[in-house]
Amino acid sequence: MLNVSCSTPKLSLSPRIHAMCKLSCRAIVRAAPGSVRPVSAGKALGVCRLHAGVEIGSGEGNHVNVADLKSPLSEKLRGWKEARSEKQMTRSKFFDKLPDGGVLQGVRVVLVSPKFSANVGSAARLCANFECNDLWVVDPRCDPVGPDAQALAVGSPALSNITVVNSMTEAIQDCTVSVGFTRRKGAVRHVHASMNRLLDKHPDYLETETHGKVALVFGREDHGLELEELMACSQLCAIPTGRVQPSLNLSHSAGIALANCFERRLEG
Repeated sequence: MLNVSCSTPKLSLSPRIHAMCKLSCRAIVRAAPGSVRPVSAGKALGVCRLHAGVEIGSGEGNHVNVADLKSPLSEKLRGWKEARSEKQMTRSKFFDKLPDGGVLQGVRVVLVSPKFSANVGSAARLCANFECNDLWVVDPRCDPVGPDAQALAVGSPALSNITVVNSMTEAIQDCTVSVGFTRRKGAVRHVHASMNRLLDKHPDYLETETHGKVALVFGREDHGLELEELMACSQLCAIPTGRVQPSLNLSHSAGIALANCFERRLEG
């Protein structure tokens, strides 16, 4: 048997290194200060080769200090993390440097009572993909800026600038046009078959400098927009899907609508 010991007050390994240890050799290295945990020679050898580049042999009495696992790999991972943080900060400042404020300036994404913060983060990333920096969340049932949202937003400035309000009225009151997305075709009033059909009929909607802001309103993951919320929108729109799975994920719906608007803006 080989022993892995820890002599440091705190183990300075990132969660990713811990995960890699567990996956690569299934050795548990979170030992208490000064303790010794026996593991098999193969497991300890795997840890050292992967994280410290140390060649060791099997047999009783051999020890590896866990503090020695601070390797060039862990330093490289730290460098990557710092570079990613710097890139995210650069992304957040990018909109300020755009002369036009982004291709979709004047277009707002409104998420009504989202249940999962991951969907908020994904929607924020999509806003960055299509140069939209105006994301509003109405009465969220989750933490809209929680860890899941932060992870999936990938540094999107839309999440940094997110606005959270209590009612949909607050989110759309300064918008000239509000487009509610729904699958309830004909249940309330005319529902445009797609965003492209809607923009064909009302091309001026994206002329926000003269026409005013446009809000793209998306409902809950489990049952969409309520009847009164649909009635509050000036236009209703569907997103065409196939028969196998007609229901779209919340962030996917936002991405399709943003892509349609983005393409129209570029064409115009």
